[in-house]
Amino acid sequence: MIQTKANSTELDNIRSEISRISCDCNSRAQTMGRDLDTVMTQMGQKVDNVLKELILKASLKDLLQLLDQKVNVSDVNTALQTIEKEMTNFVKQTRLKELLDDQSLVTEALCAENCVARWVWKTGELLHAG
Repeated sequence: MIQTKANSTELDNIRSEISRISCDCNSRAQTMGRDLDTVMTQMGQKVDNVLKELILKASLKDLLQLLDQKVNVSDVNTALQTIEKEMTNFVKQTRLKELLDDQSLVTEALCAENCVARWVWKTGELLHAG
């Protein structure tokens, strides 16, 4: 098959070419290994993030439990009836104003009588009356 034998120069050229290709393959393999490590690290971080998000999400059991605890229509109606009863017991604003006006008149009258009583006491007219 091979007609002629390779001389030493050709063998040296082939050896250097094989050495260069081998070094090139090794460097590419190292680069690919580093790239693969980087990709694996990033994928691991992303998987960890997804797992954290899944842990934080509510489960179906939790949701059903919360739905069972929600207020229903009868509870709302009962609360509204209680509020309505309490509101009817409160004094109306106009009635309160009337009562405050009456109290103001009584206070004015008492103040005037108190002033007169004080004047009578200080003048000493109580001693002569009797």
